[in-house]
Amino acid sequence: MARVSEDGHGGHDVEASANGVAPAATATPMAEPQGSRNYSGVWVSRYEYFSSGRDSSFTGQHYVVVLQHGNRLTVRSLPGSSDSPLTMDFWR
Repeated sequence: MARVSEDGHGGHDVEASANGVAPAATATPMAEPQGSRNYSGVWVSRYEYFSSGRDSSFTGQHYVVVLQHGNRLTVRSLPGSSDSPLTMDFWR
């Protein structure tokens, strides 16, 4: 599980624990040949963040729809899956 910790410079970092989320550096790159992998579908997005206003770490979760078109991923939270909508676009 990822943990949020102070970075010593006034901000916060997310670190992976031994049984949690793999660091982004070891993730499978999106630049594989087209058609070899498709990440489209309904996923659970779970994340941890630090709220400076509440001075504490929190965990958020959304059910999201992932659409893949070539080397582009579009992520949108499903209506009603969380109090705050989630939108992400990735491309390479």
